[in-house]
Amino acid sequence: ALMRTFQNHGIFCIAVTFGKNLYIGCRSLDNSKHLEPVSSEMEKLSFKLLSNFQSPLRLLEFSTVGHHLVTCGDDKRTVVFNVDDWKIVGERIVPKRPTSFQFSDNDQSLLVADKSGEVTRYSVPTLESTKSLLLG
Repeated sequence: ALMRTFQNHGIFCIAVTFGKNLYIGCRSLDNSKHLEPVSSEMEKLSFKLLSNFQSPLRLLEFSTVGHHLVTCGDDKRTVVFNVDDWKIVGERIVPKRPTSFQFSDNDQSLLVADKSGEVTRYSVPTLESTKSLLLG
């Protein structure tokens, strides 16, 4: 299981994986309203199944600014979600299984490191490769 949290712009979000399933919970920090896809009572956070993947998820990361969530599983399928509506905005099968993700400070690109030590830059959210192998 993986868990990541993000807090910014009055929103608190938690993303949790269990095997092939991705669950999301978000709420407004001012407690005056609750944000989709969460229903909340008595200050508890309820989680909604966001997606069911074909293989177990191994990586999960919120973007630096908090506009995107990226996931990747054993099948090397990398998916970018828009945090505002939780829709998939980018998807691709990467050549080698990633070991880590790092977003740029402005969320415009995603650095993907793989098990062979190569680091490649992809544009966000489309995951188009900029063909820039940075390391490896």
